[in-house]
Amino acid sequence: MPLPPARVLLPATLSVGYPLLSHLATSLGSPGLQWLALMAIVGVPLSGGLLRGSALAWAWLGGLALLLWLLVHSGGGQYGLFLPPLVLPGAMAAGFGLSLRAGRTPLITLVAETRGPLPPYLRSYTRRLTWFWTGFTASLALVALLLCLSGQLQLWSWFANVFSYVLIGLVLVVEYLLRRHWFPAYAHPGFVAYLRMIVRGPPRASR
Repeated sequence: MPLPPARVLLPATLSVGYPLLSHLATSLGSPGLQWLALMAIVGVPLSGGLLRGSALAWAWLGGLALLLWLLVHSGGGQYGLFLPPLVLPGAMAAGFGLSLRAGRTPLITLVAETRGPLPPYLRSYTRRLTWFWTGFTASLALVALLLCLSGQLQLWSWFANVFSYVLIGLVLVVEYLLRRHWFPAYAHPGFVAYLRMIVRGPPRASR
């Protein structure tokens, strides 16, 4: 089986590496691992430019590397690690929620319609599912914030860097299986194709 292209492999590796490095950094109290974890997360949006050899992307990476090194060695590395588990699900909740405004098409409806028009019952379902993901991702951010404020670093790390990702995966699998059970007449994509649809997202013109 051929390896995925570098433009997919690099951001995927950095995305998986961040929570693992963050958890180890928190558990061991290691400034070096804190820096590596933060570099992994900032490298995700820069990965495309880095692979293209963009001077601007490499300049950003160098500048961020220096700033994060200063942050870590001034004792603020753990505070930097607190941010992604708040910002990422918070941004997801905002994206889902804003798509539910009047006159907008719910985000999950847009993603599902990349395969073609949906029947009315599935448009209704995808709208309700968008509401669910709005609340779910907002809840992940809220729990991470409360654990962060509690000062229980180990519990925060297990939730933010391990359990929340497991929970997202379980929700994706359970929802997929339930949808196939509830709407058997619809030609559902395979699970891998479904994940690819999620990663690609809706067409840019529809966002």
